[in-house]
Amino acid sequence: MRRTATAQLPDVTRAAQVFATALIEVLGGRRPVGQLRIHASPTVFAGLVNRTTSGGGTPIQLMSLRVCQPADGVAEVSTTVRCGPRARAIAFRLEGVDGRWRVTALDIG
Repeated sequence: MRRTATAQLPDVTRAAQVFATALIEVLGGRRPVGQLRIHASPTVFAGLVNRTTSGGGTPIQLMSLRVCQPADGVAEVSTTVRCGPRARAIAFRLEGVDGRWRVTALDIG
């Protein structure tokens, strides 16, 4: 595992949007959780495997996404998603590893 500087990584906003979209599709039961393995650290992925999905009921919609880069090769992302009448927050940390962004921490509110 090799840390990667921001300059050698793909666009962080695009990477964050791809992961957030895939995550809400998993949470909504429209995508298998295994598709997130490549994006997440083993610890984060294990937590997702053990999480139950909403089973394809109300669609989940990405409402907002904000990216902050507190250090080189590190990004912290906050999102707001809507599930029916409820709004929920999702936050995750991306770190540059082996030339790509990888989710190393995830909090689903």
